[in-house]
Amino acid sequence: AAFVRWVKAGIADHGGDPKRVVAMGQSNGAVQLATYLGHGSGRSEEEAGLRGAILMGGAFNLLPLRLSVPDRFTEPGARAVPPPPMLGPPPMPPAAPIDPATLLARSNLEGLKAQNIPIMVVAAELDPEEIVETVSLLGKQLCRPTLAVVPQHSHISQITSFGTADETMSAPVLSFIRSAAQPEPAGRCLKRAETP
Repeated sequence: AAFVRWVKAGIADHGGDPKRVVAMGQSNGAVQLATYLGHGSGRSEEEAGLRGAILMGGAFNLLPLRLSVPDRFTEPGARAVPPPPMLGPPPMPPAAPIDPATLLARSNLEGLKAQNIPIMVVAAELDPEEIVETVSLLGKQLCRPTLAVVPQHSHISQITSFGTADETMSAPVLSFIRSAAQPEPAGRCLKRAETP
């Protein structure tokens, strides 16, 4: 919540409108933004302060939904991913398995489904399979989703392409931001996908 307060407090100094903030997170930043949105049930809409959100390439916890590909992040008994082997001291031993009940309690799914702001969910064509499938699953659950799978991009190139001649990602994101930041009548979703 501190990041939203910080942006809202200073955005007018840069020509922005504190009532029209759209947040974007990529990779772990997308997971953090999804957690902010998914676990903010105690916040008012004014306090939440976002007109839209862009979640790029996140390995979201969407339990109880299951992926068809192995998910090293949220499967029961999943282990925290150890750091890659390095020269020098031996790598750390694998982390202990994460309790399935804890993983379910940490799921962002129900909170994301309850959001009434537009959310753009993005995967790169060359992202790991579980990220591409997670983006697809999440999009089917959201109130007003915009889905994108960016062709010929990897997990990193989808974000580093901003500000270059390649507008494969930046053009849809800019279009989404312009759309999400527009005033629109308040209202709740009338139809939402059901969790299987």
